Amino acid sequence: MARVADEFEVYCQAESLWERGTQAVDQVPRDVFFGRVGRDGRQYAPYGPATAFLVLPHHALGRGVAAAAGLRPGPGAPDPWREVVAAITSLATATWAALAVAGLFRAARALGADERRAALAAALLGSATFLWPYGTFFYAEPISAALLVWGVAWHLEGRALPGAAAWCAAFLVKSTNLVLAPALALLPAAAALAPGQSSPDDLRRALRAAAPALGATVVAAMVHAEWNAWRFGDPLQFGYDWTELLRPGERPRPFLLTEAPRGLVGLLLTPGKSLLLFAPPLVLALARAPALWRAHRGAALAALGAGATALLFFASYFYWEGGYAFGPRHLLPVVPLLLLPLAVGPAPRRAALAAVVVVGVSVQALGATVSFMEDQAMGEAARSSAYYERHAPDDPAVPAGRPLNRYRLDYNPLVSYPRRLAAHLAGAGPADGGLELLPLHLGRVDPGLRGLGWGVAAAAMALLAGAAWRLRAALAG
Repeated sequence: MARVADEFEVYCQAESLWERGTQAVDQVPRDVFFGRVGRDGRQYAPYGPATAFLVLPHHALGRGVAAAAGLRPGPGAPDPWREVVAAITSLATATWAALAVAGLFRAARALGADERRAALAAALLGSATFLWPYGTFFYAEPISAALLVWGVAWHLEGRALPGAAAWCAAFLVKSTNLVLAPALALLPAAAALAPGQSSPDDLRRALRAAAPALGATVVAAMVHAEWNAWRFGDPLQFGYDWTELLRPGERPRPFLLTEAPRGLVGLLLTPGKSLLLFAPPLVLALARAPALWRAHRGAALAALGAGATALLFFASYFYWEGGYAFGPRHLLPVVPLLLLPLAVGPAPRRAALAAVVVVGVSVQALGATVSFMEDQAMGEAARSSAYYERHAPDDPAVPAGRPLNRYRLDYNPLVSYPRRLAAHLAGAGPADGGLELLPLHLGRVDPGLRGLGWGVAAAAMALLAGAAWRLRAALAG
């Protein structure tokens, strides 16, 4: 069944918020809308209430650039005005990905790392993990990653209120981030205790230290509940409608522990979703986890606890693979936290570091240049997709309440992506040939936009060059 892509509905939320002061996406035709119709008869996408607000500055910038270029909204498609505004709005995730890199640098410095070591950890996050390709998509995971790691950095610096506010914002971006709250609260709680302390006064002191984080969790949960009740009349209805993917008459079971083993295998061992394959610097970081435990027990509890919680939680989830996505999308927000051990312990050996960089950069370069939707699209034939396998309603392999389209554990983008990239370089791309880069895309929409596209790309590259120069200086120092 065709529908509007998840990414574009986030854009529609920002557009509607700007134009009508609401996150209802009534501009999306009902027959391709993904979400639920609210009590007021309006359409609502199944996303947290904060995401549209956090991308709104880029949406405003996009409108300003379009106005300066003399563009106005027009009927039909393609619409040059919408293409420009949507393109610049989508750059919000690149900004938030960069903020996640900066947040890890700040957190590493707060753990006692010198500038060189902190810059190395940040560089590995930005270049050798799947944060890089997600900076080119319009999913909310880079926003969550940035907010979570900045919350950790501020807590490590003794700034509990800004840290709790960052975590609260992350919880409001995605409701599933709330499952990380108990692990995150261990950071301030453990920092208030010396090893071995467990008297009632000590525990009360730890609870007081964790109070801002716990308060942020309560506030976010209440906002979600009120938001859901106002939209749908049910505090626990988040807007997802999975009935088209289930057997007729079945109720969805979003979390099923009996499915967790399959999810764990997928998230750790499969070529298409292995966390260690899509974020190989984690191998270096996990080897230094004991050093982090000795240096800062609270940071170790928060980082490793959040990673373990996310892994177990999403392994049992409806779509543990993250739906149509590059790599293990749901786990991206905790990747900066799992890299915190790189700030302590012995420096990585050059051979190990080189291997991690080669593997990581190669994998991420594929994700940033090839569209996952092109590679993963499911055709009409029952077995036409390399990504999902459709099962018959009477197939006992699918538990009750779970989707009939199941992720193929043997899906391997490391084989299919290079083939598609080679085809694009040969001029056989999905649109009308060639690579799908922003300036080229805008030029296909309207030849007059080619220069504008190159201008936006040049500005982005200038910012990247400035950051790279600063990083080089830090590493040289």
